[in-house]
Amino acid sequence: MKDVVDVIEDKRVGIEDEDTDEDEDIDDDEDIEESSAIPHDKIVEITDSCMDEHEKCEAWAGTKECEKNPGFMLKSCKLSCGSCMSLNLGEVQAFEGYDSITVYRQSIEYLEKEVLVKPEYANIRRHCVNTHVNCTIWASEDECVKNPKFMRKGCGLACRSCLDLDIKTRCPIDSSTDAIHSGDLFKMFERITNTSEGSEYTKYQPNILSRPTNSKSKEPANAPWIVEFESFLSNEECDKLIEHGELLTYERSGNVGKINPDGSSESNIDDSRTSENTWCKGECDDDPLVKQVLDRIANFTGIPVANQENLQLLKYGPEKYYKMHHDFIEFHVDRQTGPRVLTFLLYLNELEGGGTQFSDCIEDCDILTKVSPKKGKALLWHNVLLNDPNKREKRTHHEALPVIDGIKYAANAWIHLRDFRGPMKTGCI
Repeated sequence: MKDVVDVIEDKRVGIEDEDTDEDEDIDDDEDIEESSAIPHDKIVEITDSCMDEHEKCEAWAGTKECEKNPGFMLKSCKLSCGSCMSLNLGEVQAFEGYDSITVYRQSIEYLEKEVLVKPEYANIRRHCVNTHVNCTIWASEDECVKNPKFMRKGCGLACRSCLDLDIKTRCPIDSSTDAIHSGDLFKMFERITNTSEGSEYTKYQPNILSRPTNSKSKEPANAPWIVEFESFLSNEECDKLIEHGELLTYERSGNVGKINPDGSSESNIDDSRTSENTWCKGECDDDPLVKQVLDRIANFTGIPVANQENLQLLKYGPEKYYKMHHDFIEFHVDRQTGPRVLTFLLYLNELEGGGTQFSDCIEDCDILTKVSPKKGKALLWHNVLLNDPNKREKRTHHEALPVIDGIKYAANAWIHLRDFRGPMKTGCI
């Protein structure tokens, strides 16, 4: 049998996903016939028909569907299940000295004996590549240890670290750091809407737009908390956030698209959202006035700033909108950060149109309430159930209504169940 290195020298094949509009159901009743691991005596077979026939193949393989439903998966998801062989090693590698050649041979041995054989590599197998021409040279110079944040992902094959491409392996969850538990959100909303004499929140003029009525029950509440604060921001804070937004680069807003095994997500731009946005990072995030706002949000929620995403700065021109949607993102539940438990929407100016409307679903729903923009106003609601912060609160769908005249400026503050800023720095977002 031809040596694997020789085969790679002879032929390099890159296979792209083939999209299909036809949804196929997985047959859950199929008996397990064979493993998703590639038999050792077939790992050098290369075929141009090695591809997935469905866009969800990779996700299914990651949940062990190759073993559960081999009848469908091994036929229609060949690449993700590893039932065929496709070699795509990324960038053609440069070599510098014997050490780099040794690293290259070790990479191929790693590919042959682990990546292409072991089931734990199933959903990241195709991504185990070198993304830079110098990966092999750098690995020979011990950069996998010196510069792990880039090397272990960008040069996963050379570093023999492709399991790091799977965010569940790279970034384990510690649920002991959850900021809230069942019932805590209800207590928080009661605290910050208290207008009795001596309450520190009275000056922010809280106004309850929606609230539960059966809070003492163990059953889900029959209405969500939605609260506006008429004077949450000062004029100076609003103006500063608008200024930072204009200094940064606004881009067309997108929705969360395809989720990659390494935890990154692709932006999905469509007609459901026509606003522009940028992120308050760097000088914006370090601005004392911005820090003042983030600290105030932490004081209101009782959840530390570390759990907050960087402010998303928004800009809506005339007739721009964001159709009915929800801020809860399902895959966040299985991430170090946990889901977005709360949303603080900050209005930075006043204009005609551009209000925020809440409903209990996406289409043909009951409208819960509608809020008009006002400079300095803040709107707070929960994205998760009051009795389970890992599950979506279905009744806080909302939309940004079209702007009628002028430009709408706003900012989103999303608060997570666990630390967000730490995982952001370590590449676990």
